[in-house]
Amino acid sequence: MRSITAKGIRKSFGGRVVLSGVNLTLSEGRVLALIGENGSGKSTLLKIITGNLEADDGELFGLENGCAYIAQDFSGNDDETPHQFLARRVTKVHSAITLLEKSGFETGENQKILHKVRCGDLSGGEKKKLEIVAGLAAGRLFIALDEPENHLDYQTIDWLVGNLSRFRGGIVFVSHDQYFIDMLADTILELDDGAITVYSMKYDDYLAEKERQI
Repeated sequence: MRSITAKGIRKSFGGRVVLSGVNLTLSEGRVLALIGENGSGKSTLLKIITGNLEADDGELFGLENGCAYIAQDFSGNDDETPHQFLARRVTKVHSAITLLEKSGFETGENQKILHKVRCGDLSGGEKKKLEIVAGLAAGRLFIALDEPENHLDYQTIDWLVGNLSRFRGGIVFVSHDQYFIDMLADTILELDDGAITVYSMKYDDYLAEKERQI
């Protein structure tokens, strides 16, 4: 079974330690929810395990298996069109556009919006759908998502949950939406004080366990 493994990952910014020896394994077929307080380093860790940020120390194995990164904020250029954005990110653009339309993204008559409208003129929800579709259509074995529910309505969240539920690779995501976590995660990773505690259980069981500990 293929996996991405992080061992002893450390990262600091301006003298402030964010990650102080994180260990994490993402395997095929697993869905990990990474939770923690704001500023605890969740986004930093996702960027490191997807190869978008270099750690100060530690080891990372398995990136050759490929991990798509769905960023919290739109990663495109405001001056490019949605079609140009997708063409840069995926090889099968037609399939990505079909997926985008299923997300509820209005492409316009003859897909005019895809080819004529600047990404900078799209709504936050439209940008988020583009970001998500680019990640889903990238054809990678693993996917990392950073607060994918932001700017999405409940109908689109259900669409995303359905797509991720059918994904056969490994998923790690950051979310503050209890419904999203409940529907997808089989393991909870609690990031606190720069280190991870693993809870091999559903989110409801994790909450009960935390209450028991308190």
